[in-house]
Amino acid sequence: MEDARQQFQARIECLTEALDYAEQWSREHRLPAELRAKLLLIIEELFTNAALHGDAAALGDTVSLRLLQEDATLIVQFEASGTAYDPFANLRHEAMNQPLAERPVGGLGVILVQALSSRVGYRRVDDRNQIHIWLPCHA
Repeated sequence: MEDARQQFQARIECLTEALDYAEQWSREHRLPAELRAKLLLIIEELFTNAALHGDAAALGDTVSLRLLQEDATLIVQFEASGTAYDPFANLRHEAMNQPLAERPVGGLGVILVQALSSRVGYRRVDDRNQIHIWLPCHA
């Protein structure tokens, strides 16, 4: 099992650094292009939510991104400080069936993350929110 962990300031202008890091890691591990695209989209959504809506940015804190490859699974671990918040707890999947103009603001990106993943998870550890995303490595 190979893994890497990187920390970034929880500011939206640091999103590019996180995406560059994930892109480089995925190329080094020869992830298929489709999986790499999913990974980058998931990281963009999680990072944007933490930087724009979470307490980590207000606290001047960092977010942590850890990428692991176990057998045929890519595991993304995303961690940020702030108030306990499970983004998957109250998803409104029916919102995706509404006309675009009637969809509520917020939550749709997390629904997309869940749809792109084979499994998602949340836990609270040491006053930090940990989000786990599992993606199969085959195309």
